[in-house]
Amino acid sequence: MKRGDGTPVGYDGTGSIAISQGSIRSVAAGNRTTTVKLASGTTYIIQATQMITFPNALQTVTSISR
Repeated sequence: MKRGDGTPVGYDGTGSIAISQGSIRSVAAGNRTTTVKLASGTTYIIQATQMITFPNALQTVTSISR
């Protein structure tokens, strides 16, 4: 994940983590398909090696599963 100011925030390995990480601009899956849930209730499934960017607003990530 990268914050709006470009600062990287990472989660390595497998499993799930419940977090509250705000001001996120983009999320990259790395080498595993990754599920990301946002505070808005939206869930994204990102295929391995792919990245999503939130174009209109910074988001708060509430959980990650890999």
